[in-house]
Amino acid sequence: MDASSHRVAETGRGIDGSEKQFDLVAPERGPDNVQSVCRDGASWLVFHHGSVMQVYADGRLIRETVIAGELVHPNDSAIRGDEVIVCDAGTPTPVIKRVDAASARVTEVYPIEHPGWRLASVAIDEDGLLVTVSAEDIALDRRYRLLINRYDSRTLRPVQTFTCRTEDTYSQGCTIIGSRLYLNTNDGAAADDARITAVDLGEERSMEAVLLEGVGETEGLDAVAVDGGHCLATVFRRAVHLVSAP
Repeated sequence: MDASSHRVAETGRGIDGSEKQFDLVAPERGPDNVQSVCRDGASWLVFHHGSVMQVYADGRLIRETVIAGELVHPNDSAIRGDEVIVCDAGTPTPVIKRVDAASARVTEVYPIEHPGWRLASVAIDEDGLLVTVSAEDIALDRRYRLLINRYDSRTLRPVQTFTCRTEDTYSQGCTIIGSRLYLNTNDGAAADDARITAVDLGEERSMEAVLLEGVGETEGLDAVAVDGGHCLATVFRRAVHLVSAP
């Protein structure tokens, strides 16, 4: 991998000195199987396998609903205006879906597909363009690349396409801060550690990476404004945590 890497061990204060934000409540309307998280204004949206969406505010669960139109396995999510863009990786061919959070329903399925690759993660850049990360559709032990695509927001035609190396099996989430795309990767349910890697979109190459040791499987990734800067939000050990961006 091109990225320089450093390790971060979990402490009582959280990862890299960041505090745990809040614990997750087991859903009442579906399986307790969180897959992604994103910040929506003052609230947090948490998506579970099986179309369950939970809304948290001030560390408390304030709403739980089942998304109409189905989100089988909402592996990653991102906010664009008043809508949520979700990568549903649970269908035979993973797809990108637009979700109206207020009415809790899928409003559109985007016709995006790359033969030989499986859509895994989604982000929105500062211009509102759609960015996706796809894993190779091959045996898990042979995966070593991720496909990055950025799309025109009107036509959905790719305006940028490149690959980068990965040391892990799964893409669990991505987000963008400025000209950097951040990737959350790990080896799934059997993972001991996870990795967050910064990718320079201009240079189309991996930069710094941080290894999160002993946290298990991390789910989702979103950029969150904190004290004039940004941190990265992800889920592990049944809680939302903030991680310093590498």
